[in-house]
Amino acid sequence: MKKEMSFDKRGQMTMFIVIAILIISGIALLIFFNKGTPLIGSHQEINKKEFLESCVEEEVKNTLEIIGLQGGYFSESKIMTKPFSSGSTYGQKNIAVLCYNKNYFDPCINQDPMLIQHLNDEIKLGISKTVKDCFDALTLSLENQGFEVQAKYNGFDVQLLPEKLKLDIKGEITISQTGSTTKEKDFEILFRTRLYDIAIVAQNIINQEASTCSFDHSGFMLYFKEFSIDKIRTSDSFDIFAVKSKDSYEIFNFALRGCVIPPGV
Repeated sequence: MKKEMSFDKRGQMTMFIVIAILIISGIALLIFFNKGTPLIGSHQEINKKEFLESCVEEEVKNTLEIIGLQGGYFSESKIMTKPFSSGSTYGQKNIAVLCYNKNYFDPCINQDPMLIQHLNDEIKLGISKTVKDCFDALTLSLENQGFEVQAKYNGFDVQLLPEKLKLDIKGEITISQTGSTTKEKDFEILFRTRLYDIAIVAQNIINQEASTCSFDHSGFMLYFKEFSIDKIRTSDSFDIFAVKSKDSYEIFNFALRGCVIPPGV
């Protein structure tokens, strides 16, 4: 009889241990899957950075494409443009003339020597409204989840870098519920793009055309195989360049006019 009771106690103890292990494992899994999305009260808080990234991503992509196709300008160019049709895919675009000289024989003069900084400004112009709208949408989404929200939007900055675009959204969001409070400030989001890299190629072309009246794009592509460069000469002696990233398929178009030989010479 004592032996049977001993076995019963051991069986109960084993069962308690198994149950305890299952409970601990469940808690560990819950913590793992909710990493980065803290729980406040009875609601799971959304990941603010992921929300903002998803919200602005399409507008960032569209803005980068427009800027690339038009030679670095999102809306109206502040310098001379050249109408050019790149085919049925994009239709006719007004492409910025980034290097220009109206005279014969003389090399072109760089019209946009601070091209990368200018691209940052144009990107900011293109996505400004969307970034603010997405920040407001994040605030509303949190309120709809039952949180008490205090939000302050302080604008944003963008910076083109090799192989990426950095978007810094400046602001802070404080959320409260059932006595618990969390606060997050500023959100850095990275988007993959080769616009910086192809703009650097465009700068190299412009610098060589401005100094030597010639750019060997075939030779360049032998060393930098990740890019393709197309060049078209128009009837009025403008050169239209299209620099393309082979891995991302992004394009940067621009025009120039320089070192033109007059007809009959």
